[in-house]
Amino acid sequence: MAKKKVETEFERSERHKAELKPIADKLFTLEAELGLTDVMEKARGHNFFPLGIDGEDVSPDEYFADEHDGRRDRTREAYFAVPDVAHRRQLIQLDRDYARKAEQHREEDLRHAEWDVAKAKRAIDQQPWGWAAVVAMLCVGFGYYVFQLVGAIAGAVGGFFLAQGTIASKKNESTAALSQAEDTLKTLRQYGYINSITPDLFSQMEALTGDEDKEFGYESARQNVRKYEQAKKSQLPVT
Repeated sequence: MAKKKVETEFERSERHKAELKPIADKLFTLEAELGLTDVMEKARGHNFFPLGIDGEDVSPDEYFADEHDGRRDRTREAYFAVPDVAHRRQLIQLDRDYARKAEQHREEDLRHAEWDVAKAKRAIDQQPWGWAAVVAMLCVGFGYYVFQLVGAIAGAVGGFFLAQGTIASKKNESTAALSQAEDTLKTLRQYGYINSITPDLFSQMEALTGDEDKEFGYESARQNVRKYEQAKKSQLPVT
């Protein structure tokens, strides 16, 4: 039985793009048919007055949350201005389909990051003692072959330091790989949490009815992020 090929990070990224493309194509095509292309190009752009432009002290997470809120408000305004309710339902459902697929991809990336950390930890525990011993024995054998007993002793000394260098080098590589893997996992977990407190553009009920839920529209990613950051500073649980 052929061994299953392990997907590289680049290959996984390309697969994710390929899975999202059909949904995005359907959404953009429908927007074009409804004359929304120019409106949505502006809606998906940056806020006209970005947060922090007047010197406010804001974190990167709060800045991006505010950008999300702006895109969310503009997108909701554009979609709910479409007169035909069937078209509104289609637009909203496609947007939600895209968001759900992207969330599945984020969860998959998180699982891979957790596996990478576990793999890096195992690599530190599995130092190349066997290979180091082989190196040492070869040095002894070569020294004895060339200079007999004196050479064997010199080879043993040289082999010891060479073997230690091999182990130290491998350990340094493993430690660096673990640090990088842990940083990636930490970033993905942080991003995942911020994403979890960021409201969707549209609710499931809006997708079913095509009608605007104004209360849902008032939800704010920036407010949620500020609450989260304040709780972190005060060491209080986020509710």
